[in-house]
Amino acid sequence: ATNSHIGNRSFRILVKQHQSRYLKAKKKDKPSVAAHVVSLIRNLDPPGRFLKKDKDNGLWFDIGDERAKEKTSQALREGAPEIRKRKSCSFDKNENDSNSSGASA
Repeated sequence: ATNSHIGNRSFRILVKQHQSRYLKAKKKDKPSVAAHVVSLIRNLDPPGRFLKKDKDNGLWFDIGDERAKEKTSQALREGAPEIRKRKSCSFDKNENDSNSSGASA
């Protein structure tokens, strides 16, 4: 049920849009990419929130910006090995295409 919530779907779309930038970023720059995604969500109208359900009372509470950035970084890393592999294969294919399309003597 929570996976199909419109807010979570919007979050996954934003993550997908910023994932390539995150994966290409240097280690020191990765937190700013995650913070940017969190900021985009927090600045929506109405504002987006990062919620967790309290096990004791069943109420939802905002996890705060630091935890939201951690969760966003985690989401940005999801599928990273496959994405890098696809980009590598794409690069190899493009390199082979450019080598084979050269003029013949």
